[in-house]
Amino acid sequence: MPIARPTSYLVAEVLKVNSKRLPYLLIAPTILFMAIVHFFPMAVGIMISFFKLNVMTIYNWTKAPFVGLANYINVFSQTEGY
Repeated sequence: MPIARPTSYLVAEVLKVNSKRLPYLLIAPTILFMAIVHFFPMAVGIMISFFKLNVMTIYNWTKAPFVGLANYINVFSQTEGY
């Protein structure tokens, strides 16, 4: 009677991939999707927070004046709530 092998070995044989690399290849599309949907917009939002935006410059935020940490200083120095 042949020895039963785990499914990952069978998938690795079909895909002709080393069975140690298979988990990484299977999770790579998910990590790429998460990067596109979650991490990239978050990084853009952080970059935008360093610019002084108004109604006219929000469309092309790269042309807005760079203010650095002034936006954060303004928010954290306010004594009253929003």
